[in-house]
Amino acid sequence: MNALDTLLADAAAQDSAPPLTELLGNLPVDEQTIAIRDSAAGPLGHLTCRATVHALEIGTPPGSEIIDALLVGLTSQRSLLTLNDAVDALLDSGPFVQQFGQRLCDALLRGHTIALDQQPLLAAGHLEGALRLAIVNAARPVRVLSALELDDVTRVDPEYAERLPRLIGAALDRWGADENLAPPLRQDLDSLREVPDAAADATFEYGLDLLRRAANQQAASALALLLEAREQMATAVAAEEDRDDAALYGAGLDAIMAFSRADRDLLVASRDSVSSLLDKREAWLRGLHTPAWRRPRREAERAWARLVLILDNAAEHIAAPAWLNVWEALAAVLDAYELDREVIPVPGMSNAPGLEAVVRPMVEQGIVREQSLLAGLRHAAEVAASADDPPIDAAQLQILLTHVDVLTERPIERRHAREPGTASEDESPALLRLVERAPSLVARLGLEKAMRAAQGMTDDALDLMEGVAYRETFDAAAGPQVDLIRRKLEADLAKCPDYAGRVRQYFDLLTWELATFLAARHDVQLTGKLAYLKPFPAGKAPHEEKLQVDYFDWLQRGKLVGRVQFEVSHVATGRVDIQAGFGTVRFYIEIKRELHDASNAALEKSYLTQAADYAGTNPALGQLVVLDLTDHSDGVRHLRESAWVATHRPTDSSIDRYVVVGVVIGNRDTPRSYSD
Repeated sequence: MNALDTLLADAAAQDSAPPLTELLGNLPVDEQTIAIRDSAAGPLGHLTCRATVHALEIGTPPGSEIIDALLVGLTSQRSLLTLNDAVDALLDSGPFVQQFGQRLCDALLRGHTIALDQQPLLAAGHLEGALRLAIVNAARPVRVLSALELDDVTRVDPEYAERLPRLIGAALDRWGADENLAPPLRQDLDSLREVPDAAADATFEYGLDLLRRAANQQAASALALLLEAREQMATAVAAEEDRDDAALYGAGLDAIMAFSRADRDLLVASRDSVSSLLDKREAWLRGLHTPAWRRPRREAERAWARLVLILDNAAEHIAAPAWLNVWEALAAVLDAYELDREVIPVPGMSNAPGLEAVVRPMVEQGIVREQSLLAGLRHAAEVAASADDPPIDAAQLQILLTHVDVLTERPIERRHAREPGTASEDESPALLRLVERAPSLVARLGLEKAMRAAQGMTDDALDLMEGVAYRETFDAAAGPQVDLIRRKLEADLAKCPDYAGRVRQYFDLLTWELATFLAARHDVQLTGKLAYLKPFPAGKAPHEEKLQVDYFDWLQRGKLVGRVQFEVSHVATGRVDIQAGFGTVRFYIEIKRELHDASNAALEKSYLTQAADYAGTNPALGQLVVLDLTDHSDGVRHLRESAWVATHRPTDSSIDRYVVVGVVIGNRDTPRSYSD
């Protein structure tokens, strides 16, 4: 401990805070800089920083050489706790940030580079401080955001990766709308969803970013992004216990979607869920330190509570047969219609046209249906105009009244109609009906396929299909890795012409079951009926029937209960191992085992033709599930590598068959065996 450290410790013990200039006394400049540098790099570095900003704030600023020494010492700091306290001390000082913000940022970035290989958590701490400076415009963002970028996500230290999603999320809070800065951040966040230590946080932050983007879109695009955000929140909840933040946003999104399609039951359930989650989260976080710069996120979570209450209140008034309390009703509708900044679920946004675009059609339809509301509105406008203290802002009320007059003159069902022969496809009644009644269906299938699926459907049937599509968004969540598998498979299957409408919905159930089955068998304890996956004596390899029975049992206990059959004959002149039937739509699953070469190419060469041939009289979709009994003495493939889409086109055919291939790893010992 040098002399300056002793003075700092004594002052702290006496609960005093002398300025740095007083502590340094009349030491020569060279000795002062050495003392400052060593102290800033040591265990009392945070006290050195406090003394420095104190001197600056009372009008006795240290010289430039002293500031340089302080920053050099901070760059060499090796304690994360001390670094965090030191950075907080410096950033809490407005004068210091204004005068030395860029120099501090440069020092923190140097510290990040120095610590990255040996102390990844410390490197993340340096980067967090630099990012905070850039967020408040106290430093140039380009170098900070460059430091956030990842060259190869597979080589990132797990401890460092674990801290990155929240930092990237904070950066997207600030620069998410900048088309030059945001894309690399989103790409890295997407990549981090594949890193186990970062997957849950990255999935959550990815969902929040989708919310930001939804806030700047029109109704159809906003709904698609909200639906994808809901899926990410569900995946984060499935990946990590007590993920109340993701559950809270998920319940808020449920409320928005429920309001958009007038689903009163889901809206009430969302309200109750938000209330319960907020209470639980407050209890969990009570007494825990939340850095000031992260508190807007906490406030954003609380904003969902108000949003849900607003939507619930507005829905209740819109559905009422009479508007007895006009002022209360108008307050609820105005809140829902405008969605002012207090209920924006993403900090840093000044308005939310995307959420307005989702909620507004429901409000408008309710107003158009209630002609008595128009009279109440007009009367309220007259009263508000003449009142000394109007109960609702008269200007806002007049805006709403003007809009309602337009709606009443041109009812919502016909407000986009044009002269015969001039109607745009984007403004057709069929499209408007589909977007307003079945947004989740549009988001999942795409506009063209959703239009085909909805053709000839009654409103009730469309509502039912919408409910199924929305519930499937988050009921199927099973963690980031399974989510990545499913997304990749569905993206590759999109090239298949048969993969649309009801066929797609049915096959997606089968795809999800396979992905979750592969994940479960990848991690499960190999005992009991699963002993067939353990290493086997020479000449005693288990037959494929073991896997066939196991997968069939899995399918008939899940969402396909009552729809799967075992050993079905007379299919493509043969017998198929498992059939999944949805009325006249049927999918076939072929089960195989492999003892010699389980590479993707070898499996396709050996078994793809047979698996594809069963789909000759049904949708050109199927599954091939292979039990890999090859040697695994050097480890096994990653879960994400266990499933892919393969295509096969028979000779003289013009139709590709799309087969989802899944590999179940057998002949596998515990990881400890690799060290024997």
